Amino acid sequence: MYPTRWFVVACCFLGATVDPAIALDSGARPVGWRPSADFVEVPGRHGDTVVAELHLKGERPDDWRERVRVLRMPRASVASPAEAHATVLDAMRSACPAYHDLPIPKPEGEIGPPDIVLWFCPKHAEGGGRAGFVRAIAADDAWFLMLVEGRYANFSRKHNPITSQQEQRWVPLIGTFSLCEAWTTPGCAPDAAALMTAGARLRSEVDEAEIAPIEARGVELFQQDQLAWHATDFAIENKAIDPTQSRPDGAFVAVPGTGKSGISYFLFGGAKPELAAAVSTDAEGRMSMLARDLPIPEDVRARYEALLLARAQNPVLCERAVNSAVLRTEDGNGWWVYVMSASSQAGVMVLGGHTRFRIDGERKQVQSTERSAKSCIALDLAQMRKLSDGSAGDRPLNPVVSHLVSDTPWETHVFQSLTFDTPLLVLTRRAAWRIDGGRIARLDID
Repeated sequence: MYPTRWFVVACCFLGATVDPAIALDSGARPVGWRPSADFVEVPGRHGDTVVAELHLKGERPDDWRERVRVLRMPRASVASPAEAHATVLDAMRSACPAYHDLPIPKPEGEIGPPDIVLWFCPKHAEGGGRAGFVRAIAADDAWFLMLVEGRYANFSRKHNPITSQQEQRWVPLIGTFSLCEAWTTPGCAPDAAALMTAGARLRSEVDEAEIAPIEARGVELFQQDQLAWHATDFAIENKAIDPTQSRPDGAFVAVPGTGKSGISYFLFGGAKPELAAAVSTDAEGRMSMLARDLPIPEDVRARYEALLLARAQNPVLCERAVNSAVLRTEDGNGWWVYVMSASSQAGVMVLGGHTRFRIDGERKQVQSTERSAKSCIALDLAQMRKLSDGSAGDRPLNPVVSHLVSDTPWETHVFQSLTFDTPLLVLTRRAAWRIDGGRIARLDID
């Protein structure tokens, strides 16, 4: 009676679970869903029962073809998803003698009764037929329901009037409908204007202990990258290295000093490293080539070995261009090695595809491997500038990104903010953060 695709949809479109113990900053809405470019929220339709109402763009509230309503009801009056569904669908049953529905089973491994129902009204008392989904989710003190429905000409009981285009519009909404238990839940983020104007919270000792090392690593990533970038160009200009020749054991190691100073080493040879070139940069940024017979410092040799060990793990990358950096761990007993995706396109900030390795002090063991994001993320800042103010010369509005792998921003956020001289707003599960000038501030959201 119904296409197989509904059962496929049922197994796959449930939203990701989040930790209900997370306490958000104030200002979160009770429920959220992935925003849709096809629907617009109808103003003035909010109240104690109606949380939100959305219609297709261009449709009037009194003459709609597709509608989405988010409803709230007290938890005390409803004991289960089935009862929550019934409170919404009983009115449809009374107006539709041929009403029928199909509870959608939860995916394998999830327990509990179905929380989604696919329903049909072939001939409604007000004329025409209707069909759609309803989903119920429970909060501590209330049930929230999302009712997605379409209007059709009368149809037979054996017919499913929902089109594939409607399915594409509806499934992301009903599938991501979730309690706002994290800022990173779709549709739960604070308003962008509120984020950009929010003040910073004072740091506690706990915050300082957690955030200061991230800032320091991010600043050093930037320093190493700047050193290596300019030194590479200088070495190529002086024909000290050939950019058309590459070796699997070839790598650069940049060791920052004070200000803009530092030395960039270009190495090859694996277990028996050799120096291809070395560039010295002074505090003012002036560069000079060093002698090729310069002894390789033990610290540089250790960084090179740590980098080769990390690269041998075949980290996941999102771009063909790659940056790398090696930092001492805070305890001095090992190395942080970063293998980072980079864009060859000007003005594109890459936030995904970075991997952080912790390597032991002897460069024999990978102690941990962590990725900066669950997917490839890149922001075209040049395009954002044009969209925000019609020009390409000013700084864009602060880009806002969700960060799912930790409860604080990563040092790669600091690195990219410094690289592009652009403030970055990062949403983690429990807080919102502004990153600018090498500093991370937790925002105070009212």
